[in-house]
Amino acid sequence: MREANGSSADPARVRELFDLLVDLDPAERGRRIAEMCGDDPVLRTEVEALLAMDERAPELLEDVERLVRRSAGSLTRPYEPGARIGEYTVLGELGEGGMGTVYLVRDSKHDRPLALKTLHTLPGAGLGPGRFRREILLTAKLQHPHILPVLDSGEVGGRPWFTMPYVEGETLRARLRREGRLPVDEAVRVMREIALALGHAHRNGVVHRDIKPENVLLSGGVAVVADFGVAKALAAARGEGGGEGGQAGRGADAPLGTPAYMAPEQVLGDPAADHRVDLYALGCVAYELLTGAPPFAGDSSRALIQAHLEEAPEPIAQRRPDVPPALASLIMRCLSKDPAGRPGSAAEVLHVLPPLFNISEPPKPQ
Repeated sequence: MREANGSSADPARVRELFDLLVDLDPAERGRRIAEMCGDDPVLRTEVEALLAMDERAPELLEDVERLVRRSAGSLTRPYEPGARIGEYTVLGELGEGGMGTVYLVRDSKHDRPLALKTLHTLPGAGLGPGRFRREILLTAKLQHPHILPVLDSGEVGGRPWFTMPYVEGETLRARLRREGRLPVDEAVRVMREIALALGHAHRNGVVHRDIKPENVLLSGGVAVVADFGVAKALAAARGEGGGEGGQAGRGADAPLGTPAYMAPEQVLGDPAADHRVDLYALGCVAYELLTGAPPFAGDSSRALIQAHLEEAPEPIAQRRPDVPPALASLIMRCLSKDPAGRPGSAAEVLHVLPPLFNISEPPKPQ
C-alpha cells in the first residue's frame, strides 16, 4: 500500500518479515510486528496484508484446483464442419482455451465469416442463460477500435455462445511463442492499446477480469482485446443457474480467470475487487512482453497462485537491462499486491507512457 506521496515498502523487506512472522502464534506475531516495523506504518500495513492473504489462501487454492480439475473433465465434443450453432454454420475450429472453443462460422443471413465461441460448463454448475445474455449484452455496447465487439449470443446444449467479427492475424500469445519477447517500443505500443481498450470499458462499467496474451489479437499492426465481460457473465450466470437459491456450489464460486494473470484480490474472491484487477493483469502482460516470461511461475496452479499472493516479481532490469527505468517502474506499480498501490485507472497508465516514448497522448475522458 502506498502513502499519499506514492511511497511503498521494499518488497524484499516485506517478504523477509513475512517469512519470520508467518509461523508464529497470533499473540507473538502481533508483538513481533510492532518491534520489527517500528514507526514505519507502510511496512507494517504491507506485512499485515500479506499475512492476512496467507491465512485465507489454503481454502481458496483448494477451490481453484477443484475448479480446474472439474473443468478439464467437462469438455464436450467439438462441432464438426457443417454443424449448426443457432443461425451459424461451422466452417472449422480456430482454437481452444480454458473457457471455451472458438470456431470459424458462416453467418448465412449476412453472408460473412464470423468467430463464434462456445463456453465450457462445469458439472453441477448450471448456467442461467438469461443472466448470461443480459451480462454479455452489456459488453456488446462497447464500441472501440481496440475492443473486439460481441455481435450476438445464445445457448446450445446448455452451453452459452457468442459471436465476434472474424479477425485475420494472430494472438499475442502466438507472437510471444514465436519471438520470445518484443522490442521495447513495440511492447509499449501493445501495452498502450490494451490500456486504451481497458479505459473505454472501465468508463462504461465493464471489467474484463481475464486479460492475457491469448485474449489479445494482433491484426494489421493493431492490438484488439477480445472476451470483454465473459468472466463476469459466466460468474453471474452460474449464480443464477446453480440450483436452489441460485447457489452453484462451492466449486463454482471459485474465481474465474487465468492463474498467471490474476490479481491477489481476484484470487481471494474479494467482493471489493474492481477495475484494478485488469491493471494488475496488464502489468503481468507487459512484464511478459518485455522479458519473455510472466512475472510469476509455478509447477502447479496452487504454486502459481501462491506466488501472486506472497512473492515479489524479479525486477525487470535484472531480466532485461535495456528497459527504461520509468517504464519498468510503471509496470511494477501495476503489479502491486495492494490495489491502492497500482495506478488508479487505465487513464493514469496512458498519461505516463506518452512522455516516455514521444507518442501521441490519448484524449482525456469526457
